[in-house]
Amino acid sequence: MVSTSEVARRLLGLTAAVVLGLVSLAGIVSAQTGTATISGQVKDESGGVLPGVTVSARSTALQVPEVTTVSDAQGEYRLTPLPIGTYIVAFVLSGFQTTHREDIRLTAGFTARVDIQLKVGQLEETVTVSGGSPLVDASSTATATQLT
Repeated sequence: MVSTSEVARRLLGLTAAVVLGLVSLAGIVSAQTGTATISGQVKDESGGVLPGVTVSARSTALQVPEVTTVSDAQGEYRLTPLPIGTYIVAFVLSGFQTTHREDIRLTAGFTARVDIQLKVGQLEETVTVSGGSPLVDASSTATATQLT
């Protein structure tokens, strides 16, 4: 005959194993959802954060013309979930030059960190940044190979 404490201990072990398995499965499923994120911080030339910047992403992968958000009090913004694809991101704030960051390539589960510095300027000025440094997903330790 098995004691009540032995049954409780076995049940606890089984429950822990099931919970661990579900948590592991959730991580795998989220990495395979086919969506990604663009996030970052917007600052001015002196390094001060810029709240209220309109951040817009455009891509042929989107089913709408663009996805837009506004930077918060710390100058942080986040565009998610985004379908995988190549994006152009525009940063617009009155009194500053509009800046574009092109060729942002997103893959499934990837978080592209795009920090930007806006320059003071006239309203009609636009700056396009091309061929910038490669984007790095600092929140992931995964590796990938891309063949072109």
